[in-house]
Amino acid sequence: MKKMIQISLFLSCSTVYFSQVGINTNTPEATLDIRAKNHNGTVTANDGILVPRVNNLASAGSINGQLVYLTANNGSFTKGFHYWDGSIWVPISGDSSKDSWIDGVGNTNSSNNIVIGSNSGSDYAKLDIQSTNKGILLPRMNLTSATMDLNADGDNNIANQPVGLIVFNTGTTIRSGFYFWNGTEWRTLDNSTAEAPIITNILCDAAVLTPSTYTSGVAYSGTLLVPYENGNGGTYAGGTSVVANGITFTLQGNKLEYGSGNLVFKAVGTPSSSSPVMTNILMNNSLIPFMPSSYSCTVKVGESSVENKVSAVMGPLAYYGNYIIDNTGFTPGAVNDKVYEKIVTSPDGKFSVRLGTVEGYALQYADLTIRNNTGTNQTIIWNFGDNFITNGYLSYASNASVIPGDGKWYGNNNGSPATPESSAFYAIPSSGSTVTSLTSYYGWADQDVYNGAPEFRRYTWTTSNTSDQTIYNLEFMMGAPNPTALANDANCAQTKVYLKIEQIKAN
Repeated sequence: MKKMIQISLFLSCSTVYFSQVGINTNTPEATLDIRAKNHNGTVTANDGILVPRVNNLASAGSINGQLVYLTANNGSFTKGFHYWDGSIWVPISGDSSKDSWIDGVGNTNSSNNIVIGSNSGSDYAKLDIQSTNKGILLPRMNLTSATMDLNADGDNNIANQPVGLIVFNTGTTIRSGFYFWNGTEWRTLDNSTAEAPIITNILCDAAVLTPSTYTSGVAYSGTLLVPYENGNGGTYAGGTSVVANGITFTLQGNKLEYGSGNLVFKAVGTPSSSSPVMTNILMNNSLIPFMPSSYSCTVKVGESSVENKVSAVMGPLAYYGNYIIDNTGFTPGAVNDKVYEKIVTSPDGKFSVRLGTVEGYALQYADLTIRNNTGTNQTIIWNFGDNFITNGYLSYASNASVIPGDGKWYGNNNGSPATPESSAFYAIPSSGSTVTSLTSYYGWADQDVYNGAPEFRRYTWTTSNTSDQTIYNLEFMMGAPNPTALANDANCAQTKVYLKIEQIKAN
């Protein structure tokens, strides 16, 4: 009997080569036709076939199409059916993970997330595309206007164009780049308008070159800012350029402000002449295509550079000790001579300005004085202006006032501490005279720096030395809750003093 079974199997197997094999059927419809016990009926517990079952896929297959069933997750392989494609084991079912992926076979699950390039993705992404050396390409097309209907549905109704649609514009009518549809118009990804850029005017005289100077034969790299007016927020492409003095000025793509802004030019090259020889750059419609064709002007740069430094202090009048009330301000004196002051020094250290007052006098009588810190006499040309809330604008000036270099505070010597309000002096003495050493604490401006309300004062001075290219601007204001209150520790602590020296040096 055993021999007969073997022969039967042999004969049955032999039919594989010459015919079709059917299991549970006498009429197979394929090379191998395996039918359930209840063909085309309800499945039973014993229906099905079993292919080889394994617990890992560490070994390579031997022939394309080889099929196995992985009984448990193993490394990067997921439990289920896998086949050998000649290179790797490829899953065909059994993805038990929450996320699905596309692996070349098309295994996706539309009810979950889709991952491309991996078999695990972010829980926060409906579509997760992963790669270390590839990107993605979104639809590319020519947008001919900011309100173009793509008409993908063929109904010619732009109202049906969905909000959030993203495309890449390859055209030139509007600037190339990514755009999204906001329901009304195509906008760039930074939400700028796609309208063609428009400006009505550029301000050539206000152009700024950085660095501001250049040297012949030395490579230069910098930027040129050219102000414009009446921008419409449109985006524009760069690339247009002009050459002047060996430097190429290239317009950089950007978007216009709504109103005023700056056009940016990259400046690179080797100058043929050095500063202070000016470089003239013609601004016209060829260089700036969105500028009116009827308008042009010339930017002139490189003539000089400016150094601007600032010193500033802000805070209450502070007690500095008991002093004899004279212009030194530092000599120990009587107990009653308590001095309160706030000092600012110019960035180069050459001049200091002090707001000060003496105990027992109204805060509104605080006084401004100036000190020369250079050690040598300095003749200054100066101007003073003050906005009085009741008296309007006052201004005083001098062509040549000498400030000694002895380190003392200088200004007016009119009036006395007993009656500081009697002083009518608003400035340093007249042209050619020496700024007087004070016998009172007060000077350089009148003793009333608080005319019922805070005054804003401005002082400007420079030395008479023609080779000195530095000018100084002082700004001052003091606030006090009660300006008529007498100066003492408590009342001075409630004041707020602002002193700023702006030091400008032209090269």
